[in-house]
Amino acid sequence: MIIHNIIKIHNFKIHISKNKDEIMNFYLTILKNNDNTF
Repeated sequence: MIIHNIIKIHNFKIHISKNKDEIMNFYLTILKNNDNTF
């Protein structure tokens, strides 16, 4: 469920910005904040 939501957020972010650095920063932030979730 959590991973599914991250995929939805990721797809949303791609539509907003094609900037790969921004997407990577977004992912790194998620992983730092939720490393216990995985």
